[in-house]
Amino acid sequence: MAVTDNYFTDHFQFTFRCFFLVFIHAKLAAFLGDRPLVSVLALTLISHLLSFVLMSYRYKFHRYEIQENDIAIQRGYLFRSTMYIPIRRIQHIETDQGIFLRKYSLVSLQIHTAATNHTIEGLPVAQAERLRETIMTLVEVVKDDL
Repeated sequence: MAVTDNYFTDHFQFTFRCFFLVFIHAKLAAFLGDRPLVSVLALTLISHLLSFVLMSYRYKFHRYEIQENDIAIQRGYLFRSTMYIPIRRIQHIETDQGIFLRKYSLVSLQIHTAATNHTIEGLPVAQAERLRETIMTLVEVVKDDL
């Protein structure tokens, strides 16, 4: 299985969000009149509130599955994409924990291949360590078979 390239999906989502925010901004400008600062502040508030409300919905669609030959990562709530990462292509795995993730004892797991890196976000620390060990064990088994 090959790794799917989701550049176009991400680009389309970004473009869709931009057009949506421009549309909302135009409606706010028409409603509020000639007050650009109030309009920009209102747009920022609406954007953050919408992002906060959709956060739990978005994480319902983030999934991963480890199989013997590959790892499947599904993400996206409007435009869903599934990436298959062949185990034999994995070079190394990193865990990342910024200040917000540290506050909630969560970790991001980054799986690096020669072409790119893939992220599984919002994992509890113990689960991320077990997942990393499982993947590295599978990588060692596949490399021994070659």
